[in-house]
Amino acid sequence: MAKVKITEIGQPCRHCETPVERREHKVAPKSRKGGYYYAWWLGCPGCSAIYMVESAKVMLTPRPPIVASAFINRVKNCEIVERNIVAMFGRQHGPSDDLNEVPW
Repeated sequence: MAKVKITEIGQPCRHCETPVERREHKVAPKSRKGGYYYAWWLGCPGCSAIYMVESAKVMLTPRPPIVASAFINRVKNCEIVERNIVAMFGRQHGPSDDLNEVPW
């Protein structure tokens, strides 16, 4: 006997013949690296069987790494701080400005 695909609300459950209902997440799923999740599925109220529906599949797109954006923000913040120091105190001369100058 071939399995009947459960794809619509109200179809009888394969196990107990109870009409299936649409179920959804209570909390949105967290995104994972690559992959997919089901936005909703069909569930049997009688025997708690679940049936995943292909049309409810949501593919996840990869997000850019957080580390890169944090690094860019840190570099921007350093540049802003350096500009503010120069604006407040003027250009600070150091040992790297003159090669003949001894750093101590």
